[in-house]
Amino acid sequence: MSETLFNDINDFKKCMETITEKNGLLDKRGHTLHKNYDDLDYNELNNFNSIELMGHKSGSNRYCFMYFVNNTSFLSKSYKTKSENNINKVEENIRNLYNINNSEEIDINLIIILTQPLKINSYILEKKIIEKIDVENIQIFTYATLLFNITKHNKVPKHIRVISDKEEIRQLCELKNVSDVIKLPKILLSDPLANFYGLRVGELFEFKRYSKNSGIYIYYRLCVC
Repeated sequence: MSETLFNDINDFKKCMETITEKNGLLDKRGHTLHKNYDDLDYNELNNFNSIELMGHKSGSNRYCFMYFVNNTSFLSKSYKTKSENNINKVEENIRNLYNINNSEEIDINLIIILTQPLKINSYILEKKIIEKIDVENIQIFTYATLLFNITKHNKVPKHIRVISDKEEIRQLCELKNVSDVIKLPKILLSDPLANFYGLRVGELFEFKRYSKNSGIYIYYRLCVC
């Protein structure tokens, strides 16, 4: 087992930049990190096998728990780490950090970031995680996919909006003369862009493209499994 989180500290910094920068992964989801993580010491954190970061979407009950880990053995009972992190206590950790009463319902997005090359099929790993961790909304990233902010690619529309409100989706279908939202064009949950935004099944992407000839072109994609 590697004794460091990342083999290259610069990869650690690049991943964190992609996650925390303006228009980065958290910003696109409307989340901000807890103030406890304002001044991270990358060299110190890189000495651990795993670290955790938590964020919140202002004005909502949505929270994210990011778990950086250097191997896929963290699901085993025998897994040992130099940190005190416990991925089986995701909700408890969020409630403690944000001082949330147990009676208050919270919506958690668990983001697992594997900081070493993946040696197991990602589908198999995801299945194992879902079986062992009591969180419905789980995403898995390998560090390499976060070394660059995908939204900065010149092929990705600059104006993207996530639509999750069911009434807005219904009105949109009515406006488009679509009898059922399922008839809209699709985007897979596993699509890199959908993954970056944390899109959920049933939500829509609204894309806006600008053209000198045709002006503004708006189109939609429904997130499906």
